[in-house]
Amino acid sequence: MDKWLSNKNVVRAIALLVSVMLWFVVNSENRGVPNTGSSSIRSQELNNVVVKAKYDTSLYSVSLISPSTVKVVMRGKDSTLRKVDPATTYVMVDLTNVGEGTHSRPLYAVGFPDNLEVTIQPSQVSVVVEAMEKKELPVEIATTGKPAGGLKPGEVIIKPNKVHVTLPTSQVNEQLFVKGQLSLEGAKGPIKKQVKLHVYNNSGIEMPFEVIPSVVDVEVPITTPFKLLPLQIKVVGEPANGYGIATVKQKVDKVSVFGEQGVLDHMEFYEGPEININGLKESKDFAIDIPLREKITLVDPNKANVSVEIVPSITKTFDDIPITIIGQSDAFTSKVVVPDTGKISMVAEGAPQWIDKLKATDIQAIVNVSNLASGKHELVVAFNLPTYIKNNQPQEVKVTVEITSKQGTALENKGEKDSTPVNGQGDQTKSSSPVPSSTPADPASRANTKSNPPTKITR
Repeated sequence: MDKWLSNKNVVRAIALLVSVMLWFVVNSENRGVPNTGSSSIRSQELNNVVVKAKYDTSLYSVSLISPSTVKVVMRGKDSTLRKVDPATTYVMVDLTNVGEGTHSRPLYAVGFPDNLEVTIQPSQVSVVVEAMEKKELPVEIATTGKPAGGLKPGEVIIKPNKVHVTLPTSQVNEQLFVKGQLSLEGAKGPIKKQVKLHVYNNSGIEMPFEVIPSVVDVEVPITTPFKLLPLQIKVVGEPANGYGIATVKQKVDKVSVFGEQGVLDHMEFYEGPEININGLKESKDFAIDIPLREKITLVDPNKANVSVEIVPSITKTFDDIPITIIGQSDAFTSKVVVPDTGKISMVAEGAPQWIDKLKATDIQAIVNVSNLASGKHELVVAFNLPTYIKNNQPQEVKVTVEITSKQGTALENKGEKDSTPVNGQGDQTKSSSPVPSSTPADPASRANTKSNPPTKITR
């Protein structure tokens, strides 16, 4: 043995043999280790998996799937189970060949790997299928917010203003609403947008029904506030002697006035321009521009045509017209002493149609005693006349008025000596009534003129 071990060739041979034996041992161990991570078979469960239905949504609606969720049992290799993606796998009931009614249908697993054994529990579901109908409904657009300061939204324009809603037959008679929402906040000009539509029931709950079209075009004009007002055009001056106004006709009697809301709220009419008829002997048509008043930005229309009919006038004398005293202080009494009747006569001139309707009670004869001391005063009478009536007196009419203190002579004398208080008007400044106005002889005639010229006060 020792001789063998001392032989180099023998040692080399033994070393080679041991190396070969070790190689076989290592490789046989690697082949004997099982691959438990990839080849073992096991089961896995998915609970509460929602059942999806496959059907023609344009023709039918599924109102019930019972049960609506199921359990899915999967069996296979662990590596395969790990490949199951809940986002792409589901359970489906195929209703493509099923009409309306109640049906029991099998379930199918969709999206699971082919080499995986899948069991659905239960394997069938009961479904109720309804036919779909189309119902035409009006579109409502709710606006929120306010335009920029001073601007006002106009009427909402919707195109189309009606749409079709596809819904189950059993819900056709329910009260439903098709609505969209549009913000006007801060708008400085007209708004044009497309608005998405939704269907709601009577309780305000959104319903999952198809709307065709689902988007509509909406326009909202944004304008300055405006108000429709009567147009007042004044007639000033008087026709030539021997002529009178028969009618004044406006072809535009109302205008749309645009401006600040606060200004419009206080306007009852819009004051147009004046028409001067002084010296006219024949009828005339006027084409006038309507001016913009303070804080008014637009008047529509901004022009108007006015026709003034001039005819030969007639005169008539009216007697027993009572004299009215105005401007009397509470500390004095006043009365007309000349004439002693307190009544006068006057000659009125105008178109025959107005003179024929005029009465003495339509005429006011006025004297103003404001700022006058006690004593007798000769005063000029001012006549307050209806529209389109002229004073044809050949000269001024004067009357005598006597003013007496209610507290006696002592107060009168004191008032005469000290009759210049701070305001320069004495005690009689306590009352200074405006000149009262009168109405036309025929109220209906004023309406026919399309304008309200002020009642004239003549002397």
